[in-house]
Amino acid sequence: MEDNHNIDGESDVEINEDKSDTKEEAALAKIEREKQELLSNIGSHNINSLKDRVGYILNHYSYTRNSDIDLAWKYWQLFDQVVRDGGSITRNQMLDATRISSLSRVRAKIQNEYKLFEADEDVKVQRKQLQAQNRLSAIMDKPEDYPSSIVFLEETGKTDSFLCVGSLWIIEGGSRSYRIKEEIDKWKKENGITYEFHFKEAKRDRLQGFKDFFRKYIVLNPTCGFKLIAVKNTGFRDINAPITELTFHVIKQGLASDHDTGRAPLPRNLQIWMDQDSQGSDHIKVANLRDRIESQQNNGVRLRGIDTVDSQSHYSIQAVDLFTAAVNRKLNVTSEKKNHKDELADYILRTVNFPIETMDKTNEDVDSAVVYNLSNFSKATEE
Repeated sequence: MEDNHNIDGESDVEINEDKSDTKEEAALAKIEREKQELLSNIGSHNINSLKDRVGYILNHYSYTRNSDIDLAWKYWQLFDQVVRDGGSITRNQMLDATRISSLSRVRAKIQNEYKLFEADEDVKVQRKQLQAQNRLSAIMDKPEDYPSSIVFLEETGKTDSFLCVGSLWIIEGGSRSYRIKEEIDKWKKENGITYEFHFKEAKRDRLQGFKDFFRKYIVLNPTCGFKLIAVKNTGFRDINAPITELTFHVIKQGLASDHDTGRAPLPRNLQIWMDQDSQGSDHIKVANLRDRIESQQNNGVRLRGIDTVDSQSHYSIQAVDLFTAAVNRKLNVTSEKKNHKDELADYILRTVNFPIETMDKTNEDVDSAVVYNLSNFSKATEE
């Protein structure tokens, strides 16, 4: 058995304990120096730093020791000078003011580490309880400010030879998405377009409008990506079951692919949107997909919601409808005679650089289906 002594006869454990004691003593000495410096600055009114000013307020206005709101208000009044008589403050003044979170952190350091200007005992108890709850929430829950992947889904082929689930992935949302909608709204108005862009509604006299819409959508969303999964439609008793499985696989494999390639690394929030079903089966579809995703307990993904939306004026739903239907058209139509819808399908797949001839058209196993991942739309800006 190996002993824990060095050549001088001293125990390694004792040496480690001495090092720990030295570090702790140094940390305590540092806290004491900072404490005395703070008191000196407050006493001499040499309060130029955030910490000095917070200490000054805690010292002179004892009611601020129990409330970060009161602390922030007094700080804004004295040092930011954004609070005037009457207690009003504008939005711009609020944006320019020191953040409450910053003031709260400094207040906590002064009270908890320096043991100065401490809050009342009942307030300290409440704060400790809140801190414990927050620590638990941090373990059980993911922060709200994680980046998001927004996924739009479309299914097709229930009565055809192939089942397909297509998806459109957006990793930049918020105000950008709203501006894109405004841009397309304006373009439609200027060109007198009043119809929605659904593949089945693509009439010959609308062909150019459909092409222009799809190209415009891609150009305005250069970081979006399409992902598709398909399987032969054979031997399924309940067609909804393989649709749910295919949808789950396109989500699961899509998240993994975006993480592995660095396009959208985890952790992140996940929001899923689907076109509303006129037959009223949305709630079953949503519930089944949610159960399937949540059963995986993926710690890197926070499911923010699975919702249905009316496709009217929802251009992401219309874009994924066109893409998925284009694939369906090429997989299921066997006639050599071509029409304008074949031309539209060819244009869409060429725009997203999808060589459909590479797809496996023999697979009948949902679990073995491959997700085709498309995120390079350089041609959309060239044509």
